[in-house]
Amino acid sequence: MDNIHENGCTFCNECNGRKELSYFEKAFARKYGIPDRTVMDTPCFTVLPSLGSFVRGYLLIIPKQHALSFLSLSHEHLSELDTIESKIAAFFKKIYGKKYILFEHGSSDESNVGGMSVVHAHIHMLPCTTAIMPYSKEYTYLSFDSFAEASEYYRANAFGRPYLLCKDIDGRIYLSFAEKIPSQYFRSLVCDLIAERGTGNWKVYPYIDNIKHTVADAAEYRLKSQGE
Repeated sequence: MDNIHENGCTFCNECNGRKELSYFEKAFARKYGIPDRTVMDTPCFTVLPSLGSFVRGYLLIIPKQHALSFLSLSHEHLSELDTIESKIAAFFKKIYGKKYILFEHGSSDESNVGGMSVVHAHIHMLPCTTAIMPYSKEYTYLSFDSFAEASEYYRANAFGRPYLLCKDIDGRIYLSFAEKIPSQYFRSLVCDLIAERGTGNWKVYPYIDNIKHTVADAAEYRLKSQGE
């Protein structure tokens, strides 16, 4: 996995017209016949199925601008995120009949990125009917009504610190600060709760078939056209 960043930031490449240089293109797209995994494209974001999609519909929302975390993005970005979230939520309800969760490992300090596997902001959004917070007892969380409110708190009180962020099925935003966050903490936790236990590591279990299914599901729903 050392070649993820061999051509610069893999997400910057994939989201800005240089996907031939991206890690996904080189390691998976050509091998498994996935010409394009983008399911929505907006002025500020690209949405695509995640490597390690342990459920169908597992998406990443990625800013085209290189940034470390969502809580360090502008208010304009967060406003656009709200719109994207609403459209994806409708997609999940229609196609999978489920609510959803979002989560992120974030930071605003490149020298202290916590448990981030790829050092470019990306928030995970997936269909889910299980509340996650009752199972994340290792950390103490603050609760907010919106990403904008959580961002304001982060900028004023903890900017630079790595964090865990989750929007649970109750619609609340939960935020915790910690210095030693295990890589893929939320992925592993959620996978063990709603999918095959022990298969949350995307580096070992890429779940290519679910990526293909999600691309097909999004095409059937015409999700991409809603980002235009």
